Amino acid sequence: MFKKTYAYLAVTMMLATAAPTLAPAMPALAAAPARAAFDASALTAQDTAYVTSEQTTANRSALSLGKFTTVNGKTYYKTSDGINKKGWIRDAGKWYYFDKGDGHMLTGWVKDDGKWYYLDKKDGHMLTGWLIFKNGRKYYLRRNGSMIQGPCWANVGAKKYRFTANGHVIAAWEFSNGKWYYRNTNGNVVKNRWLYYNGKYYYLTASGATATGSVTIQGKKYSFSKDGDLLGNVPSTVIAAARGSQSTTKKSDSAKSSGAAETNTKTAAAQAVKTTSADSDSSKDSKTDSSKTSGSETSSSSADKTSSAASSASTKTTSSSSSSAASTKTESNKTTAAQKTNTKEITKVVGKLNDLSDSRRLFVIQIANYVRKYAPKYDIKVYSPIIAQAIHESGWGESSLSAKYHNYFGLKCGTLWRGKSVNLSTKEEYSAGTLTTIRSNFRVYDNMEEGVKGYFEFIQLARYANLKGVTSPRQYLQNIKNDGYATGSQYVDHTMALINLYNLTQFDN
Repeated sequence: MFKKTYAYLAVTMMLATAAPTLAPAMPALAAAPARAAFDASALTAQDTAYVTSEQTTANRSALSLGKFTTVNGKTYYKTSDGINKKGWIRDAGKWYYFDKGDGHMLTGWVKDDGKWYYLDKKDGHMLTGWLIFKNGRKYYLRRNGSMIQGPCWANVGAKKYRFTANGHVIAAWEFSNGKWYYRNTNGNVVKNRWLYYNGKYYYLTASGATATGSVTIQGKKYSFSKDGDLLGNVPSTVIAAARGSQSTTKKSDSAKSSGAAETNTKTAAAQAVKTTSADSDSSKDSKTDSSKTSGSETSSSSADKTSSAASSASTKTTSSSSSSAASTKTESNKTTAAQKTNTKEITKVVGKLNDLSDSRRLFVIQIANYVRKYAPKYDIKVYSPIIAQAIHESGWGESSLSAKYHNYFGLKCGTLWRGKSVNLSTKEEYSAGTLTTIRSNFRVYDNMEEGVKGYFEFIQLARYANLKGVTSPRQYLQNIKNDGYATGSQYVDHTMALINLYNLTQFDN
């Protein structure tokens, strides 16, 4: 099992992800190209919120006398007269938070006075700075500990980031001086590369602006619309260079399913946006506690470098076709020596995977380790096409279906699924070159490992029997497409392009 925590926090390095935010009720710029998928009329007051005034203190009280005590596994802060203190307490220069009911210490995500804070899972002290979870999501906690909560743009140091309503950073479109730019999750404007976004291909020039009209790139001429999307047939070299951003088949439309607040269509990005320094306090946007819990998340802070986890108590549900825990273990005694070697945890990669952002590289490593763990148990001999499918189908784990529901392969419910599900929009290519938007029910998993395991359980259907024992990545992809897994006419070529560009066969050995 891929257990190693890859979470880390780096305040001084500013490793955050850029996310899109809208400004309050201001009209879109007339010159900005529109995205048909975005409906500005659907915006709410919360969608147009932005970071406002500075607030350096919360409702806290300093305490000079007292001691920590543990009773029945719970920690309390008692004064000299034996009274349990409640709420915010400061001790030895660190802030702690104690339940306002019985006074026990809280850890993980805590909401107080409409704002979110994160308390270390080991000793309970309040964290500040960048908070980066195992799943790659990044949050910023101000000096007063409160999380930046969008949708909004915010300046952290010398960089600008887009924060969602949930507080994590995402990549985002910006419209500036009549041109489109794309800012990544590290707060940088992307330059000199192809980008696959919402079913279309764009080229970001040396200045970061999207190419328009007739442009020569590496000796080859391309034509782009005034909105910047590539016209005509898309060469396989472009598909590979775009780094498999998002799949157009068997995958939810993340922009529609996540709502206007996180869509970041170009129309939304063109609206006037106010930015602020990271240590300004956010407007009082509301958030449900469940949006701050995930069994796959672990984090560390620059303040103490200690690891912690925000865990969920949600009950796992499985398909009627899912294997039981016992059955998945029965094959372990039959594992060959070669298969045992494959279960060794991967921590480093080679080649162009190292050119990716930290979150994307981590996503590949995590997926690869889980694939290598479960594939031998289901007699699957080749891993690279499955890893490429996860990248292709989930957009590097950044689509709503994967990030929120841990479905990394676009798996629909079908008639046998008895677990949790979500209804989302998706695009299918029933006839070559024509995409049809439909709504469908997709499987929901509790964490990444369950999502990867769910893929192998899914291909236990009789029609996928021809996948067992296959050792060629292309043959595996061709078989699974022929079996009805994907409708895209170029599904095999697109997925193979990822394998070749990123040398994903390194995980087969």
